[in-house]
Amino acid sequence: MGKNHLKIIIVDDDTKNIPLLLTRIDCQIRKYQSCIACQGCPAICKHKAIALLGDQYSIDAKKCTGCLECIAHYSQGCLVAKVTKTRREQ
Repeated sequence: MGKNHLKIIIVDDDTKNIPLLLTRIDCQIRKYQSCIACQGCPAICKHKAIALLGDQYSIDAKKCTGCLECIAHYSQGCLVAKVTKTRREQ
């Protein structure tokens, strides 16, 4: 059975902007949960660090520069999460 807790360890000691960090973590989790392999995230990544493996995305740590464009490009972390949230609000 799955777990309902997630432990996040912040490796970088740059914790000046905790609210922004928490927002980005929330977006990344929402993005992973909502992924339907729509090709949106791989298309956004300028460094070709995001690939689709089956019905989930994978990030190549060797190619990722940490620019966060994949998270910041869409509100809610991804296109699917944004559309889902918009439909729920209507």
